[in-house]
Amino acid sequence: MEHSRSREVNWPIVLWLTAAFISLILSVVVFFLVDQLTGLFVATWVPSVLAFGALVTRSSSIQPTADAEVATALASITGGQR
Repeated sequence: MEHSRSREVNWPIVLWLTAAFISLILSVVVFFLVDQLTGLFVATWVPSVLAFGALVTRSSSIQPTADAEVATALASITGGQR
């Protein structure tokens, strides 16, 4: 029995996770081999890269019709008043 499942790779997420992992490894190397303070500074890049990746992926997945739907919902709640 042959199961052939094709999984589509989400390249933007792979890119952000790879960048965060490289930053983590770089921070450990810098911490132990160069300077501890500089290593801690580089370590702060990891959550920044992950947060930026989450922001970019979230904003690209929002559909343009969402604004119109929100405006319609707000208008129905407020009775059309601004």
